[in-house]
Amino acid sequence: MMPDRAVLEFRNLSFRYPAADGWALEDLSFALRKGELIAVIGGNGAGKSSLCKCANGIIPHSEGGFLKGRVFTAGLDTRAHPVSVLAREAGLVLEDPDAQLFATTVLNEAAFGPENLGLEPAVIRVIAAELLSAVGLAGLDARPPSTLSGGQKQRLAVAAALAMKAGILVLDEPTSRLDGEGSEALMDLLGELKKCRGLAILMATHDLDLVRRHADRVLVLEKGKILALDTPERVLAAESRRAPSFPFRETAGEFIVAADQRGARDVLEMENATSVYPGGIAALRNVGFKAGAGEFIGIVGRNGSGKTTLLKCLTGLVEPFPGKVLIKGRDLADLSPPELAARVAYVQQNPDLQLFSDTVRKEAAFGPVNLGFGREETDRRVRRALGLVGLSGKAEEHPLGLDRTDRALTALASAIAMESAVLLLDEPTCGQDHAGAIRIMEIIRALRNEGRTVLVVGHDLRLLARYADRLLVMDGGAIVADGAAGDLLSRKDMLQDAGLRVPHDLDGRGADGNAPSTRKETICV
Repeated sequence: MMPDRAVLEFRNLSFRYPAADGWALEDLSFALRKGELIAVIGGNGAGKSSLCKCANGIIPHSEGGFLKGRVFTAGLDTRAHPVSVLAREAGLVLEDPDAQLFATTVLNEAAFGPENLGLEPAVIRVIAAELLSAVGLAGLDARPPSTLSGGQKQRLAVAAALAMKAGILVLDEPTSRLDGEGSEALMDLLGELKKCRGLAILMATHDLDLVRRHADRVLVLEKGKILALDTPERVLAAESRRAPSFPFRETAGEFIVAADQRGARDVLEMENATSVYPGGIAALRNVGFKAGAGEFIGIVGRNGSGKTTLLKCLTGLVEPFPGKVLIKGRDLADLSPPELAARVAYVQQNPDLQLFSDTVRKEAAFGPVNLGFGREETDRRVRRALGLVGLSGKAEEHPLGLDRTDRALTALASAIAMESAVLLLDEPTCGQDHAGAIRIMEIIRALRNEGRTVLVVGHDLRLLARYADRLLVMDGGAIVADGAAGDLLSRKDMLQDAGLRVPHDLDGRGADGNAPSTRKETICV
């Protein structure tokens, strides 16, 4: 029986950001109980991140605005207590792990919280080591966080939050960068901590498969208001009957079968690519594949399997020694930076890291201008790119002032404006709601149909199976499978061995999933 004691309570909470026309949150009232997990779902801009920041005082103390109502965190009024006090009661993992990782090593990051609690060094080492092992980062103690994959950074942020041993844990999209195996392991760990520590969890997410299996209740936000708060079964059943535009409506989709005419002319070829990190860790092991004109290839695999390193090899950011990369028959190593930029466009895993201009228009124009194109040609490319991604009406807005979907689309537009033969996208739908993800994938499909060669790294098998002509499955720095999505999805043992989770509606297990636990030990730290 779930305890009834509320540890986090929102009473008629409303919040508006400075200069904003409307409320980010409006008249929210609900309570999170000890040992309970409430999943918060809603479209981008629904208010999920704002709600998370209210739980430990980031709003209103660090991010100002107009606040009405009250939030009580472990009985403390968040208006009356600083973040330093509230953080002892409620740990927070932000949507972007890079925004909260700052230590020089993985171990130091996990140890930072306990150190500030004044614990003994021996105790700190035990806590940090146990949690790093629990989130799958054992053996990476000495690695700088900056060298981790996106999913590994996300795991580290969770470990650092858990190390504070707060009674409340607030998670903003904690699995958006995790592979299927990592997502299940994290949820298993949180489930154990709910039982043995009574940990209360508020989790914003777009992952409905995890919501079905792990949430006690589901809160649906829409335009800052509570649309529903009930069990997963009732909420998801009700939402499946809503209009098709509802951002969480799931689409089984049809699997793409690679068209015979695609790939007839090789545009991209990688041969025997190998990459080794300092310390002897192999990121790529003798990787080779070919990609043709008008081909859309999805790249999947567990965190740290080499997906991002593969893309970086294709851009020249990482050398494929002793192998090579050929672009339309020319060795990438022989191309000058302008020649390479004209042939290959790359959008990073976190698009915010490559947005630096003060308007969307200037962002899209940056590449063509630096390739030496005149004003007329640059304007043509910019108009076309912004029109394709649907941002023509926001051309004069600041990119970093846009919502998550539009920031991702701005980065994509800057790549489209290069009009390169090859487009590389690292997790382009990460953190997007269903509507945003579909919007991005439809744009990518249109580019593929124009004859571009597109490679997309992702974890969403359902989405990639629907759109990609072909999937590359990576594990341990190598390509372990290469084929049409429909064929590979039937090889469930191979996918599970590669750390991937087959969505419930693609594996025949039914709505309950009955996914096997990936945790081998019980931990209550």
